[in-house]
Amino acid sequence: MDFDKIDIRNQVVRVTCTADRKIVAFRNQNFELLKRDCLRNGKLFEDSEFPTEDRSMFYTQPVPYGTKWKRPSEISSKPVFIQDEVHSNDLDQGYLGNCWFIAGCSAIALVPELFANVVPKDQQMIGPNYAGIFRFHFWNYGQWVEVVIDDRLPVDSGNKLLFCSNKQEPNEFWAALLEKAYAKLSGCYENLDGGHTTDALIDMTGGIQENFEIKEMRRESLKNDMWKVLVCSRKHKSLIGASIAPNPRVREARLSNGLVMGHAYTVTSVACIELNGRDINLIRVRNPWGNEVEWKGSWSDNSYDWYNISDDVKQALGYKRMPDGEFWMNFDDFYYNFETIQLCNLTPDAFADEILGSQDKSKLSWKLTSYHGEWIPGQSSGGSGRGGEALFWTNPQFLVTLTDVDPDDNENMATIIIALLQKNTRERRMNNNGESCEEFIQFRLYRILSDEDAHLAKTTGRRLYAKSLERCSTSGPYINLREVTKRLRVAPGNYLIIPSCYDSGISGQFLLRLYTEHPINEGNCSILSDHKGDLDQDDIFFSVPKSLDDAFSSWTNLLIGAATKKDEDYQTSSATYTKSNQNSSSPKSLTYVKQIVESKDEDVEIKIDAKKGPKNIRRFF
Repeated sequence: MDFDKIDIRNQVVRVTCTADRKIVAFRNQNFELLKRDCLRNGKLFEDSEFPTEDRSMFYTQPVPYGTKWKRPSEISSKPVFIQDEVHSNDLDQGYLGNCWFIAGCSAIALVPELFANVVPKDQQMIGPNYAGIFRFHFWNYGQWVEVVIDDRLPVDSGNKLLFCSNKQEPNEFWAALLEKAYAKLSGCYENLDGGHTTDALIDMTGGIQENFEIKEMRRESLKNDMWKVLVCSRKHKSLIGASIAPNPRVREARLSNGLVMGHAYTVTSVACIELNGRDINLIRVRNPWGNEVEWKGSWSDNSYDWYNISDDVKQALGYKRMPDGEFWMNFDDFYYNFETIQLCNLTPDAFADEILGSQDKSKLSWKLTSYHGEWIPGQSSGGSGRGGEALFWTNPQFLVTLTDVDPDDNENMATIIIALLQKNTRERRMNNNGESCEEFIQFRLYRILSDEDAHLAKTTGRRLYAKSLERCSTSGPYINLREVTKRLRVAPGNYLIIPSCYDSGISGQFLLRLYTEHPINEGNCSILSDHKGDLDQDDIFFSVPKSLDDAFSSWTNLLIGAATKKDEDYQTSSATYTKSNQNSSSPKSLTYVKQIVESKDEDVEIKIDAKKGPKNIRRFF
């Protein structure tokens, strides 16, 4: 018996068919009914749920002087929804510091089937079916929603779009309307100021994030492996972003080489060409500003390197010498200048239904189990154990039994991907003076030592404690990201997952996603909520520190192969704070980590099983 696909706190939701993309109306606004009513009455739609008022734009700062709301026909004499076809450079950043969102949209525009999921077809700005109403689809904490908007957009005193626009095709409006729909989903435009590219990608695909801190991996021995990661990611239609750590004193500081710190870029292509008998790896990157702020070094738009390239290769590469924000780089320069690569690995339900129907179903085999939970102060918000170790065991507990091993695995191991996502972080900014509301989060994975203990917990709902568990792995240090993810390979058995915030008493909702090769049936997943009154020392503390199992892989590529990192023993210590090199476009989104453990990391080793290396001439991805 399957669980219903619902989004309710403290419920387990199992999706056995990942092609199930039921879409619900956001705020109960039915697009077809609203449009039919407008056409019947001869009126253009006006969205009462997102009114043309200052509060829909900003709430901590004044609206720019002279700003008005206008429909596309009042901005352009020949407005169109999409001009000819969609391109990744159709979006140019406006007044907001939301380069992370623009970069994410640029990546979506590269994959037609993904774009069609987010931007439904047959939307028009002229003709008898035009009613001033448009719709867009987003993945909203485990549920696809349809967001309906009117087409009134903020313009400045010069009648130019205040926010996102298309500078090359000023008559095109899909990008500006998509941004407005996402602003409505997030509460207002200001809530898009500052963020992470992977947040936008996840919200438009339902995919899983993965980060590579290449600044910490900069060794010649790892460079080729990182190249293979990017090649394989492009082949699997993973979406790729890149960034350089922000300067804490200067917002989006510009470097002499043309790159911008604390700014989100999109990787739009990778290619290998042959020149004078040797292979050269190139990577194409886009600045969402869509202007002349581009890379100035080797293989840039004005580089002499292009004089040695034939016209047919230039055409195949899509080389353009123009100030549009998109440029090529030698991969060596990319590797030694950018510091973080963000991947959004696509789960099967990220693709359009018709694409899924034509694919080999055996290759789209991930099965999803979701747990919608909540940290409630005084009940289930025990924090990290810092300052009150017993409180940690009041955090939500999710028991899962893994019974099947991976296909063709001779090591009798099973793969599980765990993703912990905290909900409503952008919407909550409005009650926090616009500041970031991402809590410091982490999940821990334990193996249950006794099958009897696991069975008793399943049947009674009683919680488990240290004496019944063996420590296996964590998502990493506590970090204020919206989502943390880890891929693990474990022996079949019973496991306990505990998601927590760093501080106790935090109030918040979360979504825990588990991806496995085989479905987790109803009897093999349980929420444990019955908490024992008084805990003894054996309940709270582990008697002997255990080494983390070498079988676990940290921050691996979730669908293809990847980087592995081995963790050592950990012991409680005082908290430390360090900035993380996550992509951010605003001080509101600076990322920090809080560590309550001391760990020793061995050298990162990337292992890629790529059957076809990037050695052929003119291979583009």
